[in-house]
Amino acid sequence: MSISNLGYLYFKEYYMDYFENYNEKYRNLGDKEKEKKTQEYYEDKDKKLFKPIDMERVSGTKKIGEDFLYFKTTYPGLLIGSGLIHSIGVKGESKLGFQFDYTTGLPIINGSSVKGAIRSIFDLVDKKNEAVEYLKGIILSENMLENSLKDYELGKYNGKELNGEYFKTLREEIFEGIKEGKNISMYQRDIFYEAVIDIEETKKINEKINKNNDIQILGEDYITPHKEPLKNPNPIKFIKLMPNIVLRFQFDLKDGILTKDEKLLLFHQIILDLGVGAKTNIGYGRFDDKYTKSKIQFKNTKK
Repeated sequence: MSISNLGYLYFKEYYMDYFENYNEKYRNLGDKEKEKKTQEYYEDKDKKLFKPIDMERVSGTKKIGEDFLYFKTTYPGLLIGSGLIHSIGVKGESKLGFQFDYTTGLPIINGSSVKGAIRSIFDLVDKKNEAVEYLKGIILSENMLENSLKDYELGKYNGKELNGEYFKTLREEIFEGIKEGKNISMYQRDIFYEAVIDIEETKKINEKINKNNDIQILGEDYITPHKEPLKNPNPIKFIKLMPNIVLRFQFDLKDGILTKDEKLLLFHQIILDLGVGAKTNIGYGRFDDKYTKSKIQFKNTKK
């Protein structure tokens, strides 16, 4: 079985045949018949998108960076790249965009999106004390706590008080590359790479479920906005990354206010709690916490 480039199929081939061949055939049909034929066309395209793939024949991307977090998607899945344009205004098509790697055609989360998702809670420390308390709670958790009990009781870490100023300083170092008012060298900054599907880990998970290597990566779902309370909603179809897919988040972190391992633990908890992608408020972009905790990898020791 040949492995299609899912990104090319969704953004190019999805419409190419319609404009070059099918639309011309439908031109002289009545509105209802043309609408029916159009829906049949996109149903056929969706079958190709959602067809299970033999993961033994898929080449994953090489690891980038030095620090990794692994997350397993859970129901209902993950929606990424929804802001990309993907619609010509006909019935049957998937309306929302999606993010794919240009080379492999597999779903991907850009490094800038990963960075933005983690940074979002830091940007609230100026306005909401809840954000400070949230970050403070992670750092003083049993996973990270190696300072004295006295410091813990005082709400300190490594002798420093965990207040708004602390997290603003940490934000400048991690996300803006500024330390003590000076720009950090590019070689000493924390780098956020794209998050990709980890083929080997995904195969291990699905072998326990499917007993074979065929895995459905993409699926469909609908949103039903109620614009007018007395009229039936018009469902909007979109594609999503399916549950039980393992994503590898990749970083190149440096020791600073926190060590690279401490930053990795902090990032892990933020992603786990807040999720990534669109519609996290209704369950999308959430991950299996039991699986994630077992996959954290460290390379250096803490201070």
